[in-house]
Amino acid sequence: MKMATMQRSGRCGRAWVAACLWVGAWLLVAASGARAAGPVELRMEMAVHVPLVEVSVAGEGLTVIVDTGAGTTVLDAARGDLLRGKKRRPISITGAGRTVEGQYVEEVVIEAGGRRSQGAPVALLPLETLSRQVGRRVDGILGSHFLRQFVVEMDYAGGKVRLHEAGAFRAPEGWRRVKLEMEGGRPAVEGRLTVVEGRTVSGQFLLDSGSNATVTLLPGAGKRWGMPPGGAAVVEDPALGVAGVSRALLFEARELEWGGMAWRGPLVRVREQGGGGADGLIGGEQLRRQRLAIDYGGKSLWLAPEADRGRPVTVDLAGLRIFWLGENYDRPRIEEVFAGRAGEKAGLRAGDVIEAMGGVETPRLRAGMVAEWVRREGTELMVTVRRNGERVERVLQLRRCR
Repeated sequence: MKMATMQRSGRCGRAWVAACLWVGAWLLVAASGARAAGPVELRMEMAVHVPLVEVSVAGEGLTVIVDTGAGTTVLDAARGDLLRGKKRRPISITGAGRTVEGQYVEEVVIEAGGRRSQGAPVALLPLETLSRQVGRRVDGILGSHFLRQFVVEMDYAGGKVRLHEAGAFRAPEGWRRVKLEMEGGRPAVEGRLTVVEGRTVSGQFLLDSGSNATVTLLPGAGKRWGMPPGGAAVVEDPALGVAGVSRALLFEARELEWGGMAWRGPLVRVREQGGGGADGLIGGEQLRRQRLAIDYGGKSLWLAPEADRGRPVTVDLAGLRIFWLGENYDRPRIEEVFAGRAGEKAGLRAGDVIEAMGGVETPRLRAGMVAEWVRREGTELMVTVRRNGERVERVLQLRRCR
């Protein structure tokens, strides 16, 4: 009797172990299947030529810029209440000749497309100036502390950002791999710029989806290489960051080579202030011409074989820095008029309140419309402004300075 009981007990024990193994195997398959279901796909909206997506923090939906050139993820200080109870420490961000005070918060979880990220540090900084420049509320900036948890695919033509789990991304057939260097956790590539015939410079360029420029030379490289070159047609082209506006000059170079491809006639912004670690930035005006995937862990940039070479390189030809005011960012006011461009030539002034442009009156006029119109070389653009209580009309002749 005792022997039979032991045999039955042994069979039950083996059955229980087998059941556990089966359940464990099923869970592994299920988890594998969940990963194989594909990446998180986020709708990308372009605002003044920078990509925006929707994420959430503490259950609150937020509109954020996808900025591969940013080291730290930033949340607008006005939304700091979402991080109540988390330990903070003060920080200072210096740039554009001034210092911005903020707070640093560790282990913030961001949810994107229903998937929760690992906890990552976030800087709380005021972003209202950035929102006014973009013409809509910007709640934050997704930087490398968040992005490096994934393989980040940027499909500009399809209007999508896809976040692939690290190690799960498989490049489609025909895609080309480019080696990445990591500069402070941010992706960088080797590039070569032909400034004029017979003069070429080479250096390290950060991939910066948060910049609306084609290519930017940072102050160290600009001074070292003597940029802009003598004799080049140069106009003002300030760059906006979280610390404010950085003075910069713009000129047209002969060719930009990076990622195994060459691009003719790049517009090069030379910054006079700020840092960055690398020699320069390859910005969104260049990146949006290709579908690409950034594999942070694998230090690889994957480029789709097709590229939009036919799209002309564009720049703001009006030379107007516009702030969009009001609760809905629908009251545009000219903050600055840059020398040598259409706005100055037409007689527009800082402080002019825009009431209509291109036949569209406020509040229907939006920043995205203006950003497209002022880049259409060879066209005319009617602008109506309110100045000292009077209605003034001007016509912008959109021509590139050469």
